[in-house]
Amino acid sequence: MISILAAALILFQAQAPTQTPPQAQPTDSASLISKMLARYAGASQLSGQLRFTQSAGGKQVVVDTWIQYDRPSKIYLKQVRHSSDPGTFLVTSDGKLFSYDGPPDLAVKPPRLVEAVKAHGKEQTIAEIYHVAGDSLGEQGSPALAIVIGFLPDLKAIRGTWASIETGVPAQVRGVDVTAIKGAYRDSSTQPVSGRYEIDIDKDANLIRYVTEQSFSVPNNPDQSVRVDSVWDVDLKVGSLADPTLFKVIR
Repeated sequence: MISILAAALILFQAQAPTQTPPQAQPTDSASLISKMLARYAGASQLSGQLRFTQSAGGKQVVVDTWIQYDRPSKIYLKQVRHSSDPGTFLVTSDGKLFSYDGPPDLAVKPPRLVEAVKAHGKEQTIAEIYHVAGDSLGEQGSPALAIVIGFLPDLKAIRGTWASIETGVPAQVRGVDVTAIKGAYRDSSTQPVSGRYEIDIDKDANLIRYVTEQSFSVPNNPDQSVRVDSVWDVDLKVGSLADPTLFKVIR
């Protein structure tokens, strides 16, 4: 946890990319994001819900996530996907064993996989368990989940998607006063800018909402584009467990 916490505090101290002007990364916004990352990295317990909504071309996918963890290695993570391909997905750990769904691309659904938390003489953290089971979930690559769980490689990748960081402005989200931090968005640090992002953080450094807006050219028709809006609404309590009995291995 200490290494993740330290990384959260220094994540924005690295030199800015050459294509990003220095004024695009003001100290107040970078400091607030670092404070948010440090809050979750330092959280021993957490519980609550996230809702991911993605809209494009008149269609929509919604994934509801319920999460609770007790560091270093107890986690409950349930997802329900509402779409033309619905499903329910579950990752659990009791601190000794963890279980998750088998690969989703098999013709016959395999039994749930069970692994020991302690591997190669080392106890895996909730972040490492999440990384192992991530491909089995109904939503892969969630920036909001990566932030609240604190898997360092994911945090570095998310940092690379922010091509610029603008000065935060006061706003309200779901009735909560927040600082809205916006900027240019790209799929990775090596990709061109493809849209905008917004990170909404409250006065206690809680993540309230994460938004990306991207436009993509239609293949074989460069004059047309498709806009993809992705929104992660976050409602979590740091230092709180909703139901400790959920930390059990589901086979």
